Amino acid sequence: MNTLLEQNLEQLDFRVDTPESLLLFTNHLYNQTEISFGSRLMLGEAKRLSATAVYFRHDRANQAPLPQVFIYDNTNNSISDSQLAEIHRKIWSSDIVSVYYVIDRTQVRIFDARRPVGYKDKQIFVEPFDTINLVAEAQKNYQKYSAKLFENGAFWEYPEHRNRFLYNRHYRE
Repeated sequence: MNTLLEQNLEQLDFRVDTPESLLLFTNHLYNQTEISFGSRLMLGEAKRLSATAVYFRHDRANQAPLPQVFIYDNTNNSISDSQLAEIHRKIWSSDIVSVYYVIDRTQVRIFDARRPVGYKDKQIFVEPFDTINLVAEAQKNYQKYSAKLFENGAFWEYPEHRNRFLYNRHYRE
């Protein structure tokens, strides 16, 4: 795995390469005893959407893993703005996750997958709703995007997130 990606993910409390990790990678071949059938299906869909990984939360009621965040590795700057806009359009259409992270070399861009792409000069574009500079801001701002908040569902209860990720929310440009 990309060491820089791993380091950046760990700054946000995503446990990498641990048996109890809820972060699963789309390029890893998991056997039937490692992850559920539903998780394997979701990883296939995430791979189709070009995601590097999926962070799951286990629903305590029925123990079904629920995808919370798609992770995109852009530490080598391989995702262009137009590719990112197309990825966003597909995630928005798929209605699988409400948020996704693009991990760059020194920052994490957080995107609202419930917001449709924008158009400017007949080109689609997408803007993050927040960006964290991992070098300068990691210690003070990472906590509001920490993996721990998805484990217990607290991310969705933050005042700034509570109404952002509604299915029926209409955006005005």
